[in-house]
Amino acid sequence: MRKKNGYSQEQLAHMVNFENKSSISEIENGKSGLYAETVSALADVFQMTTDYILFGKEDSSFIIEGDNILRGIKTPKCKEAALEYLRVLSKLEDL
Repeated sequence: MRKKNGYSQEQLAHMVNFENKSSISEIENGKSGLYAETVSALADVFQMTTDYILFGKEDSSFIIEGDNILRGIKTPKCKEAALEYLRVLSKLEDL
């Protein structure tokens, strides 16, 4: 999305109130997760829903099901592992 909209990492970092562009690079390379505040800021910048930022679609039934599954995971470590798995799957879809 960043490149498609013509923003540099530094520009986008400034727009979402990050200290530096390395945070954007880490997110783009799957080395860092997205916090709710970041998802919301990105949705504002790109004028998209948070659903689209997170899942690449706006299918609310898909979002609700995923949310219910994640809410059912009790430990933070397992929840983070599930989110990482979803990130990897989303990158595979782009191949």
